[in-house]
Amino acid sequence: MLQPKVYIKSLDLVLPVEEINFDINVVEVSLDNSIGFAQFDFDEVEFMENTGYVDINKKHICVGDIVEILGVYFEIKYRTFKGYVIENNKGYTLSLEANLDCVSVVGNIHEHKELVE
Repeated sequence: MLQPKVYIKSLDLVLPVEEINFDINVVEVSLDNSIGFAQFDFDEVEFMENTGYVDINKKHICVGDIVEILGVYFEIKYRTFKGYVIENNKGYTLSLEANLDCVSVVGNIHEHKELVE
């Protein structure tokens, strides 16, 4: 199963999801400090869908990630019936699937906005 990530709004942090509880609408993540696991309501997070693809460094690619392709930064924007659309601030739109042989994840839109501005 593909592990999604979430952007935790109050912490301004992106973390992998450990568990999703749809009965009470919470997501559980593992924090890298003494707190251990923490739960957040769905309205406190933004889900980042895992595309099912990996970059050239074997890192999973999610919607909202920022990727580098031949020195140019793109954001993974959304999925269409043909695949995932990536865009940059210059108005260029590409297909993620057509560029997998040279894609490298360099961050995400929440923690590294400056890369695509």
